[in-house]
Amino acid sequence: MKSARIRVMVVLAVVFGVCTHAFGGEFEPKPVNVTVFKDGHALIMTRGNAVLDDGWCTTRCVPEAVLGAFWAFVNDEQCRVDIAKAGKGERTEERACRSIEEILRENPGKRVTVTDVHGAVHTGVLRGPGPEDAAESESPFIMLETDAGFDLLQGDQIRNVTIHGKEFDIIGTRTQWSYEIAVRVLDNGSPAQGEREVGFVYLQKGLRWIPNYRVRLHEDGQATITLQAAVINQLADLEDVDLRLVVGVPSFLMKDMLSPMAMRDRASDLGRYFAPPDPGRRGIRDQAIQGNTFFSNAEQVIIPAGVSEPGIPGVDLPAEGQLEDLFLYHRSGFSLKKGERALITLFEATVPYEDIYTLDVPAMSPSAAIQVMRGRAGDTPELRELVKANQGPKVMHEARLTNTSAYPWTTGPATVFKGDGVLGQQLLLYTSLKNKVDVPITIATDLNAKSEVFELRRENDVRINNEKYTNIALHGKLDVTNFKDKTVRLSITRSVIGTASEATHDGKIALRDQLEALIEHTEAWRWRINPMSTIEWELDLEAGKSITLEYDWNCYLRD
Repeated sequence: MKSARIRVMVVLAVVFGVCTHAFGGEFEPKPVNVTVFKDGHALIMTRGNAVLDDGWCTTRCVPEAVLGAFWAFVNDEQCRVDIAKAGKGERTEERACRSIEEILRENPGKRVTVTDVHGAVHTGVLRGPGPEDAAESESPFIMLETDAGFDLLQGDQIRNVTIHGKEFDIIGTRTQWSYEIAVRVLDNGSPAQGEREVGFVYLQKGLRWIPNYRVRLHEDGQATITLQAAVINQLADLEDVDLRLVVGVPSFLMKDMLSPMAMRDRASDLGRYFAPPDPGRRGIRDQAIQGNTFFSNAEQVIIPAGVSEPGIPGVDLPAEGQLEDLFLYHRSGFSLKKGERALITLFEATVPYEDIYTLDVPAMSPSAAIQVMRGRAGDTPELRELVKANQGPKVMHEARLTNTSAYPWTTGPATVFKGDGVLGQQLLLYTSLKNKVDVPITIATDLNAKSEVFELRRENDVRINNEKYTNIALHGKLDVTNFKDKTVRLSITRSVIGTASEATHDGKIALRDQLEALIEHTEAWRWRINPMSTIEWELDLEAGKSITLEYDWNCYLRD
């Protein structure tokens, strides 16, 4: 046996492999630019050097891109990508045999002696299965030609094998199928040749960043705020990439559907492209995508840009909102393996802050307010919470930060420290440059608050839209007492269902549509004709002093 030659071939085959493919030279694009969104999606740019064969090159790197968000490009001004197509590619690979079955498959025609698990000995010429069968299936038996005929032996019944003679093959040839993308590049209209840098840009789920803040309050009215990014990589190995972390979540309409280029050809996935819409089971987005009207000039269904699905389970951060411009935190030379996590410090800044004490008394429906006035307890958990919030509101101590840094602040959890102690963790909401944000710290136990509501009068048989209502006039009081030894700044908000008409101590009244307020109560049909009123006060309260804030409003209650 030519052992030296065989050993060299084994090493080369195991380390490198020998592959063939149908469309030009193979290349392996690597991520070079990664833009990460907080909802778990990332915009990836990959590049790699490809040797073109009649314009074609192929790669086995097939991303699971979002529908409508996959593009191929060539980094050459004289060239352009003409076509990119995905499919299965056939590859022939030579490697060392790894089992008795593989060795037998590579040595048809050899005389062998096979001992089975029962101790029986079988001697004959190996007739099958041969290497041509390997691409079809892994045969569970072997065939031996003996003087008496043919013996068929199950593969799992073989204990050992002796191959007669000193020469036999231990290098196997395997034909494998794999998903691949083939790209054709044109140079001034003709198939390009030689080496070109080819790449892809695509949107894919699997990479996320989660912001978190550390806020240190100082005695001089200054605060140090530090933003860290927790990067979670479940997508691909990143090596020396340009990383951009996005503040804000743009609307990706097709984010729940894979591109056909992703080659997810299971029956369930193909159904999403070819099945008719099912109004009973699919949402408006899938119906629009799957129905013919989506890709026609017919009148379209309007899909709200703000509609979004939940992010990665376990972490739910509020969206920044539709008015926020996208902002990118940049980090160059970033590396992170798939499956790894990283904490990155994005910035640290010293900004002004002030202690603020907030009181927020939520709105109650007229029926709930009547129950409170009559001394009745709520009959549902939600109503009981509203009653509790109105009868015994709590004053919160908050830190009002002014963003004088060079960056907008994205929404994320903030842990607040003062000196060597931690005060708590709350949510810091999106804050643009030069804007202010209130970060809750804890309940201010030395500021007491009390809320009262009184009915002044009623006007029955009021007709609105041919429906009969009762107009109820109400009067409210908010009492706050400061037991601290210093003056505090109060920020008080009172919401009511109805039209607020007057407020003492320069209270500012604002009206909103009730549906905009997104408040649900029982028997909403009786009062939803009313707007939502908000009354706000900003004032100082000296140590040991009390203040009473009064306001009037009226609401309509359907009979």
